[in-house]
Amino acid sequence: MERETDVLNLVKKHLKALSKCEHARWTVEKLLMGFRPLNGEEKLHDAFIFGAERRAYRKKLKQNGIHIDLCSYRDLRRMNPGNMKYDCFLMMAMPRILKEFYQNNQIMQKMEKGKNNEEVHS
Repeated sequence: MERETDVLNLVKKHLKALSKCEHARWTVEKLLMGFRPLNGEEKLHDAFIFGAERRAYRKKLKQNGIHIDLCSYRDLRRMNPGNMKYDCFLMMAMPRILKEFYQNNQIMQKMEKGKNNEEVHS
C-alpha cells in the first residue's frame, strides 16, 4: 500500500506533464486509426455554435473520423477544456492500474508454474 501511495504522490507532483504526455499518446493513436483534426473551416464553424447544436456537430464530425481533441494540449485548453480531465483521470488511475496488472501477472505466473509442474510429474 505504501508503494502505491508513493507512486500516486509522484503522479500528483507531475500531473500536468504526465497529462500532456497522455494527450500526445492519445493523439498519435487516433491519427494512426485514421482520424484527422478539424480544418480551419470546421474550427470556425465550431466556434460559432453552442449547446446541443455544437454537441451534434462534434458527434457528426467524430462519426466521419474528425476529432475536435486532435490538437496540442495548449489548444485543447482553449477549444475543449472539459476533455482535459480524461488525461488527468487516466494518470491518477495509473498506480491502481499498475498494481492490478502486477497482481494479475503474478497470479498468471503461479498458475503457469503449477501447470508446468503437473506436466513434469505426469
